[in-house]
Amino acid sequence: MLAGLLVAALGLQAEKFPPFQAGTSDVLFEKSPPHSDADELKARFRTKEEIPPYDVTKEKFRLIVPKSYAHGAKWGLLVYVNAGDDPGIPGEYLEVLEKHKLIAVG
Repeated sequence: MLAGLLVAALGLQAEKFPPFQAGTSDVLFEKSPPHSDADELKARFRTKEEIPPYDVTKEKFRLIVPKSYAHGAKWGLLVYVNAGDDPGIPGEYLEVLEKHKLIAVG
């Protein structure tokens, strides 16, 4: 669910970003995707309990684009969910990202 919201939020912001640049950066969003409102979440989780909307604008994401990234090539996406409050991705993942042509977001 979180990964889907993140990808949708990235899509909403995509027109503001030029092609990805290699390196590490923090990403903040100006608005949440439409399917993160309270009614949509309640229907998705099939619950009678009240669920507050998920506000992605209160989150910070870490984006890692490997040095070998080329805009015209096909790349995969690795979504890393850290158990703590830090959006960081372990440093040992960098080599794996390069090898398997993955962009990572945490």
